[in-house]
Amino acid sequence: MTLSWAEITNHVTGYNLISKVRTITCSHPRCSRYHQPMPSDICTACSKPTRLAEITEVEEENLFDVAYTTQYQVPVLRIEMNLELAEPLQEYANKLKQQIENQFGNEIPSELTPLFQTEPADLALHSICHQIGISVPLLVLSDRQDLNSYCETEKNRVNTLKTIAYFFDTTDGGNGTCEELFDRFEAFAVRAAQLVEACNCQYGCPRCLTDARCPQDNQALNKALGLFLLQSISDESEYF
Repeated sequence: MTLSWAEITNHVTGYNLISKVRTITCSHPRCSRYHQPMPSDICTACSKPTRLAEITEVEEENLFDVAYTTQYQVPVLRIEMNLELAEPLQEYANKLKQQIENQFGNEIPSELTPLFQTEPADLALHSICHQIGISVPLLVLSDRQDLNSYCETEKNRVNTLKTIAYFFDTTDGGNGTCEELFDRFEAFAVRAAQLVEACNCQYGCPRCLTDARCPQDNQALNKALGLFLLQSISDESEYF
């Protein structure tokens, strides 16, 4: 972990109007036509049976003439994972996928498809960013809105996994939350794990996983894989 000072820049270039519709579609997550309208009983791409499911369609795209931009300077906490964590994450992800396929066959719920499409390290790190953020008000005199996070991939990493996470305060000049997280990271992870375990939802909800402010639109998340990583932080801190 590295605590530093950085400038955060947000660009809003426009917005989309979307709708959710129920239609015949391919439900096989590895298929190139996954969740695209498919007016036939068999998917033309993967030859798997289609089914009625809810999909998201973009109805209208709107771009601003000039992007709306905000900038502020705050403390930023950078999180990297050691290479040794790759194997247990992959093994646990494989176990989850086997359980899901045994239960659902080809009709896998959309909430679980990222597990089949995204690297386990990406899923796990992005998930704990949200889960730790949820735990903030329980450990410091702060609000969930006082901290945000972002994940990205750095392809040329050598000594750590390629996925990097950044936590940052949301107030210009900082509000102390990132510094508390740096000083008490394991305590935040323990509390976050307790919150996730106590939540009775199946695949993740605003109480244990999703965040309306997510810069990545809540894509590539998995409740169970996040919990596994949170528990690993407590048990094997050398992974970080």
